[in-house]
Amino acid sequence: MKKLMMVCGLALGVFTMANAQTDKRKMIAPEDRAKKQTEKLAENLKLSEAQQAKVLNIYTEQAKEQEKERIAAKKAHQEAREKRVAQMAKNEKNLQSVFTADQQKAYHTMKAERKAKMEKRRAAHKGKGHNGPRDGQREMKKM
Repeated sequence: MKKLMMVCGLALGVFTMANAQTDKRKMIAPEDRAKKQTEKLAENLKLSEAQQAKVLNIYTEQAKEQEKERIAAKKAHQEAREKRVAQMAKNEKNLQSVFTADQQKAYHTMKAERKAKMEKRRAAHKGKGHNGPRDGQREMKKM
């Protein structure tokens, strides 16, 4: 019986940890976020109905602005990525025009090796306890 309880406890702990690591932040609608913040302030500060309405309006405007900024930042990021990809394609085309046929083959081999090495590093880091960059974001290097 004691062993069964320990196994159940261990299984529960493992499940909890696995679930916590894979849990993604859910996007909450701006209005819902504003309402939740207002309710919390109303509870903690004992706001009147009039104050709650004003606070809700302030938080709703703030949440909508933040949503606009988030969308604009995402769009700017996507545009910058597309620009980088186009620049890389242009550079690739220019390089190909300079290389001989043998050099082109060697260049493609070199690129394939570099890609394989990068994939190997990614695979090695994948199981190390961190989830890696989220949605294409890179971690900032510590100095």
